[in-house]
Amino acid sequence: MGLRHPWSEAEVEGQEGIRDQDLGKASPRRQIMRKGMTTTTSFFPPSSFLSPQTGMPVLYGGRQPGQETAPWHLETQFVDRNVYVNRKEKPDPRGDDLMECECRYQAAVAQARKEGGGEGGGEGGGEDGIYCLDERCLNRSMLLECVRCGKGCGNQRLKKGWWAKTEVQASGGKGWGLYLGEDIRAGALVAEYVGEVIHAKELGLRKKQRKRDRHLYFLALQSSEFIDATEKGGKARFVNHSCAPNCLAEKWKVGGEWRMGFYAKTALSAGTELSIDYGWEAQHGRKKTKCLCGTALCRGFIEKDDSLALAEEAVWAQLRGVVGTWRSARGGEGGEGEEGGEG
Repeated sequence: MGLRHPWSEAEVEGQEGIRDQDLGKASPRRQIMRKGMTTTTSFFPPSSFLSPQTGMPVLYGGRQPGQETAPWHLETQFVDRNVYVNRKEKPDPRGDDLMECECRYQAAVAQARKEGGGEGGGEGGGEDGIYCLDERCLNRSMLLECVRCGKGCGNQRLKKGWWAKTEVQASGGKGWGLYLGEDIRAGALVAEYVGEVIHAKELGLRKKQRKRDRHLYFLALQSSEFIDATEKGGKARFVNHSCAPNCLAEKWKVGGEWRMGFYAKTALSAGTELSIDYGWEAQHGRKKTKCLCGTALCRGFIEKDDSLALAEEAVWAQLRGVVGTWRSARGGEGGEGEEGGEG
């Protein structure tokens, strides 16, 4: 069942988001952009909803894997784009705020050369008149969709809804899952994670109202803003976890808004179940959630290794030992009064 995790405020604290190695290979310019985004607090939500390693939003929900439900379309009101609850949707940028690439001009030059008998398909040229297809496009390299780039622009996937054909089907013991209805190439947009865009205050109210509800689908979008796909959402809410995922999550700027898309890591065939790595960080002393992905790389639990938590505990144990030694030494020097003052 997509994004259905045991959920509580305590469990969300310190969770890690999508792993950096799951973001696929990126050009140096794109890697720099990602690195810059992870440290730009105005773009991202509080640390409790954000991976400190990648800056990607933490995905979490509220249903145990394997819990069967009513037909999937009865779980939510289907929407194909975000619904802004606490504010109006921001318009597309204009003037100096508009980032324009040069791909269409380069494509036009390449086409003119080709028609003139020269070598065509130079830098900026695309497939069948389509351009902005790779990271030579400045906007694409910075995870920005083009705004005004002509009919041949291939970097408007979320804006134009160029997602793959998918179907929600039963996924064995995992409940529902999202499956491909067609063959797709690597890097293709699979689905967009949509729902109600709400502020942090509204999120707090909804958490209280749904304290006993196991149907929670929150995703951190940007600073103090979140997507709630619980009551209104799209098919992406049914994407299941896998320790060897075939999709990755990326946040793109589309017009004036940030939006979240799931993209294929490799070429995939029709009938394939789509998956991402939820990237939960294990917390020392807390019960882990059994993973049902069944892949050869399955780590047994949705949470990753809790080596960090164990290392932190070891440091604290060492500090306690140092403090204990210091107190014993102080006591031997007649420091009982200080010890007794703590009672």
